[in-house]
Amino acid sequence: MSNNHLSKAPQYATSNDAGIIREMIRHENELLNHRLSWLCQIQGFLFAALAFAWKDPTAGQIIFLICLIGALVAASSYYGLNRVEMAVVSSRIWWENNRAPDYFGPDIIGRSPDKKSIPFLRPWTFLPILFFVAWTLIAYFKLTDP
Repeated sequence: MSNNHLSKAPQYATSNDAGIIREMIRHENELLNHRLSWLCQIQGFLFAALAFAWKDPTAGQIIFLICLIGALVAASSYYGLNRVEMAVVSSRIWWENNRAPDYFGPDIIGRSPDKKSIPFLRPWTFLPILFFVAWTLIAYFKLTDP
């Protein structure tokens, strides 16, 4: 077995690779947008259903089911939105590790998060957690209501 591949100069990413990475990030951003929109739409429908069911004193099981669905959708959305962010971060890391030292073209992303940003407050992180907590508290208060 030859070790010729070890003596080759390192292969750096080209401007073509930058375009590919930009498209990958754009695709992930579209997924994030769709998933966040779906989350908010489904949550809106569930809160509307809750408002109708809340008026009926015999709708305890329906309310619990609505809360369960809302919490599960929020948890599932959190997972999907987190995967999108991980893919974008992975693409950015790959680019930083493989960018040619003499590359002076546009960056692959408009603005990378700085160290002062609070990841928890990003909508794709905060909203699913907020909805999950809200549904959990609503179910708790309804179940403990005398």
